[in-house]
Amino acid sequence: MGFITLYVVASLIVYFAYSQTSGCGIIHTDPRTVTKTIEFGGYTRTFIVHRPLGYDANLNTPIPLIFGFPGFTITANYFNNYFGLKEYADTLDYGDTFLSVVVQATRFPSNGNTLSWNDIGCSSSPGPQGATCNGNNNYGVPNGCPQDGCNWCNCYANDVAFINFLAEEIEDTYCVDTAREYALGYSQGGMMTQRVGCELNDRFAAIAPFAGQEPIGFNCGPSISNNKIGLINVWGTNDRVVPGNGDTSNDGFYYSSVDDVQKVFAEYNGCNVNGDPVTYPSNVDCSGNCNWQCTTYSNGNDCEATVECNFNGNHNYPKNNPNQQSSPNYALPVVWDYFKGWSKVSNGKNKGNHTKYGNFTK
Repeated sequence: MGFITLYVVASLIVYFAYSQTSGCGIIHTDPRTVTKTIEFGGYTRTFIVHRPLGYDANLNTPIPLIFGFPGFTITANYFNNYFGLKEYADTLDYGDTFLSVVVQATRFPSNGNTLSWNDIGCSSSPGPQGATCNGNNNYGVPNGCPQDGCNWCNCYANDVAFINFLAEEIEDTYCVDTAREYALGYSQGGMMTQRVGCELNDRFAAIAPFAGQEPIGFNCGPSISNNKIGLINVWGTNDRVVPGNGDTSNDGFYYSSVDDVQKVFAEYNGCNVNGDPVTYPSNVDCSGNCNWQCTTYSNGNDCEATVECNFNGNHNYPKNNPNQQSSPNYALPVVWDYFKGWSKVSNGKNKGNHTKYGNFTK
């Protein structure tokens, strides 16, 4: 056997050992969309799994996995029904689709059992840059959690550890390609998406926060060395709930700007952020004047590009009719196309590959 043949065989062995999970081959008799619960950290956690069309006929073919994180107060069921993730997965050919898992946050009685993630920034004010709001908000928080008038979530929930735990559970139950695990979320779910991108960049190949950036002082970047991670932000230019331009929100909170988030991830990915970002080519199927446009930091010898896309919208899902379940999420094809350019190579390091887009332009 020649050297080249040996090299190819060895590469395939490494790849499949890395990417195929113990959930491959397991037959599922439950509905393709199923709600499940699991115990972790003293909480009963809820999540919804959607197997795309063709999954049950390809039980030994690993497919990508996308986690979805709903916003503050939003149930997993609402997000699963209205964000459009499972509907989009079912429009794709099997070799191009993904398994989706929508995860619900935790509740606590002192805040009326409202659902919230512990993305760290929501529970730790004042932070390195001071208070994260004007101090006029007094949300209920669990006893023992700090409250300076700006905190609003459960400081005891270790949501990062839970997501890592749940990912392992999903891998044990479904046929997942571990080289292609991704996360996205909306509003506070977008903040949680950024947080897992920071803390679990050795697991996730790329993330997509929608309309959600961490508060000032908590704008984190990837924390694990030698694990580049893709980032594509999506936000509405008229959003006053979590403004993407760094303005104070309509309820007095101070959030990082989308550009601040872009820069910290781009720098980690070896990109030069001293100049202006350049145009990232993309098209969406939106009606009216959505004014969709994307830019990227893509300069640098070892740069793996980060992207931000904005549209003429408020704090709502990027859909022609955000309140209509059947209205498609027109941002998802762009996000999925970006995600597909990111995977983990066999040594566990993330590697982006965006040559198919050609040259970026001013």
